[in-house]
Amino acid sequence: MNGDLDGSIDAPGATVTVGPDGTVRANIKARIVVVLGTMHGNIDAGDKAEIRQNARLEGEVRTPSIVVEDGAYFKGGIDIVRQ
Repeated sequence: MNGDLDGSIDAPGATVTVGPDGTVRANIKARIVVVLGTMHGNIDAGDKAEIRQNARLEGEVRTPSIVVEDGAYFKGGIDIVRQ
């Protein structure tokens, strides 16, 4: 998704991607969450969360697997859960 979004996303079986031009102020629940743009909110990822190189994320992440690439900005907490 590119553009602005306020609210929440509940897609537990899907992959949700915040595009490089996206600004999201929402909580996201999905199987996989990939952040390429800017996100303010919490992530609940059933399989994996990825915060890519130029992404900005402020929020809490709950997931069994996380990738934070060099150059990404992340402010918040991580809760690694077992499947």
